[in-house]
Amino acid sequence: MTVAALRSHRARQLEVRMLVGPGWREHDLVFCAPDGKPSHPDSISKAIARVVRDVDVPRIRLHDLRHTHASHLLAARTDPKIVSARLGHASVSFTYHT
Repeated sequence: MTVAALRSHRARQLEVRMLVGPGWREHDLVFCAPDGKPSHPDSISKAIARVVRDVDVPRIRLHDLRHTHASHLLAARTDPKIVSARLGHASVSFTYHT
């Protein structure tokens, strides 16, 4: 299901890219602003808040998802160096203490 959703998203993104034309700024992102630039974290947080409100589930912040992702990786025995790098941490010890 995830792969299908990502393929569908990519197809829509390519359509938007064609509409934007020369105004598109390539940053090789899966999720981006309508012109291809990185999305501002506040806009992502607001979008998550809208979805959470609309489906009536407990509130979750973008940062909570980041911690959940790291916890799932570590529980799956992913190399802590990989988890640390994925989170952009300078050291594995910082990953374990946040």
